[in-house]
Amino acid sequence: MTRSAQEIVEYCIGLGVAPSQLVIGAAFYGKGWIGVPPENNGMYQSNRGAWDGFGRYFALRESFEDKNGFARHWDPVAKAPWLYNAADSILITYDDTVSVRMKAEYVRTSKLGGIMFWELSGDTPGGGLLEAINSEISRVK
Repeated sequence: MTRSAQEIVEYCIGLGVAPSQLVIGAAFYGKGWIGVPPENNGMYQSNRGAWDGFGRYFALRESFEDKNGFARHWDPVAKAPWLYNAADSILITYDDTVSVRMKAEYVRTSKLGGIMFWELSGDTPGGGLLEAINSEISRVK
């Protein structure tokens, strides 16, 4: 089983839910795990528990994206990035401007009900996630 917003949207539509009733989410934060083995740069590996770090998007971009031992990777199925630090065995999943723009494009082209996010205080002051969502949703076909 793959894990993607598109898969669950298609599943719900197949059950008869109208696309206009579906809203997908974007995370303005990251979720991390510790004790993650290095195979596949940590993706789909076991872990020892939750990471206790600071996971707001602005902090991830400022201090972790290709910094401080973390490398950014891309999941082509989920269409989302993740960060992995092999030395510290930490994996962080999150949304960035690329992934939220793709989600917003999917919402617009599939005529879904919308996109929601949590939480605005995690965004950057400029050139961030809300701006990426707005620029894509506002596009005219």
